[in-house]
Amino acid sequence: MELYKLHNPLIRMVNRKQTHLATERKGSYVSKFHVMRNAVGPKYQKKSLSELLQSTSSLIAGVQQKQMVKKVPLHTAYPSWPSMSTSVMHDKPWDVVTLQSAYEINFSDLTGVYNQGFTTAYNTLVEEGLTSDTMTIDWVKNHYGLIVWKIASMARQLSLTHLWSYSNIIEQLRHRYEVEYKQGRRSAFRLIVEHDDTAAKHMVLCVANITVLGPSISLDLTDGWYIMKALLDLPLQYLVRNRKIFKGQKLHIQNAQLVGCTNPIHIMQLPSSVYLKLSCNSTRRARWYETLGYQPRPLPPISISCVMNEGGMISLVDVLILRSYPVLFYEKVEKGGVYRTIQEEEQEIKSWMIEQEAHFVKETELLLHDISDLNERQRVVDRIRNNMKRRTIQVCKTFLICDHPPSSKLINHKKMYLTLWLNSNDQENELIEGSRYRIHNTISKTNQQLKSCKKTYWKLLECDKDIRKELYRPRELLPISSLLELSISDEFDAVVLILGVEIISDSKSGNLISSKILVIDDSKHPMEILLNTLPQRFKSIQVGKVILFKNLEMCQSTQLLLKSRTGSYSEWFTHLAAPFTKSTRFDAVEKLTPFIDDLCLQFQSQYDSLGMTDEIDDY
Repeated sequence: MELYKLHNPLIRMVNRKQTHLATERKGSYVSKFHVMRNAVGPKYQKKSLSELLQSTSSLIAGVQQKQMVKKVPLHTAYPSWPSMSTSVMHDKPWDVVTLQSAYEINFSDLTGVYNQGFTTAYNTLVEEGLTSDTMTIDWVKNHYGLIVWKIASMARQLSLTHLWSYSNIIEQLRHRYEVEYKQGRRSAFRLIVEHDDTAAKHMVLCVANITVLGPSISLDLTDGWYIMKALLDLPLQYLVRNRKIFKGQKLHIQNAQLVGCTNPIHIMQLPSSVYLKLSCNSTRRARWYETLGYQPRPLPPISISCVMNEGGMISLVDVLILRSYPVLFYEKVEKGGVYRTIQEEEQEIKSWMIEQEAHFVKETELLLHDISDLNERQRVVDRIRNNMKRRTIQVCKTFLICDHPPSSKLINHKKMYLTLWLNSNDQENELIEGSRYRIHNTISKTNQQLKSCKKTYWKLLECDKDIRKELYRPRELLPISSLLELSISDEFDAVVLILGVEIISDSKSGNLISSKILVIDDSKHPMEILLNTLPQRFKSIQVGKVILFKNLEMCQSTQLLLKSRTGSYSEWFTHLAAPFTKSTRFDAVEKLTPFIDDLCLQFQSQYDSLGMTDEIDDY
């Protein structure tokens, strides 16, 4: 039987002899025949089903076309509510109360006149002896509106209609005056703008209003006592446009920033230029019963799969360290920056010292030629040394991480890179592979990478054994024959013997671009390694040397020849390095060295394109 979707919660079909109300929820399905048999007069019920459907199809089409719910733009999705002069006479006045209208609510007095509003409340409190110097009429109006809005919500959602009374509002105003001015307890917003606490702490706030100004969206947030404006980043604005954040919703907020308030100011004198700046990665929806204001515990960790690229700072992640990559040194130069390994940094330091010493000698000879006074000569020398070029170096280390779930049943296999900018203290407390950490205050750099900031710190936690076994694969020196089981882009470590080197250079400049090497190990299976990342790191790789490679990436696997490549975090050593200091594979591969000539002849036919050379430095 054909079904019609009723887009309006109430469809009224009128007939001269009978009126039928089909009260169905929006989106529900109702039988076409059922609606028409109950909606039309008796004279139509004598007709057959086909005649009935044909005679009434136009009626249904007309009703649905008129009452179809239309999507409206965001700026018209929040209609203005009726004025209080009309809504206060409503049977259930709390049903139409918003925060904007709550300030104008008037309750009836004993004579039935609706004249008891925030002005009357202010006069009542002053007559009771409350100090008018601190309790201004603006203070009363602010709290009056928030109290009325809260009570209206409780009456509407929890059926606590007995709270909807003027006497109850006066009682709550007395309580707020007692707490704020006699007990000296201040709300979160007041502590923030008076610079007695920080906006970065974990708070639960309620969305009081949504303002749309062109493409940008801002929120009015309340801590239950006062209201502040909040500026949103792009992901949060997207959530507002898609109705994931709405009026009356409570939000967990951490790492907020106070903008436009350099000096302490009273909350009631707050200018419109002062606001909070929120980040999506540190904002989460809260339950309706959460207490507003500061929270005793920080925001729970979020999954790295939920991290938004432009979502700002991430308050906390609970991760397992899968891989630890080598330390890199970053130097700021005129045209950007350069990353160097430890060996490259040592070489750069030597070159820089030689260059600076030559420059110093040249400058002193030029400037001290006509100066005979010893004191003046010393001053010139000091000035030359102070004006010498200085290097700006930062140390960073990258890790491959994944979520540490609360149980082995909730494992999320997404992985992400984490780059930590280290200082001397951080290097002493370095993150260890296979360990679990809670890392605070990181920033999303891209969809696949996080980075640290000045506020970043971490704490070592105990790791669940089952989860660690499921997610973490310890490092091991794999024989080349076993690499067939790996997938493309999987990382591995291996000890190999160099059989040949092919140089890839620029045809115009002749500069070294990259190089390929043919290697083998004791499994007697050849492999090609493309040194495509900063070839200068792999200089002095000679034919016949035994090399330990760490963090190679698999490219292609065939039965005849495996292909791999170096990545941004690949390393090579001519000796065993941590964590393979007790491995025997290095000795096993070294035993192939006397047979290097025979091995080269054996595999040269499988690798005809290889141009043999002794080492990369010879090029």
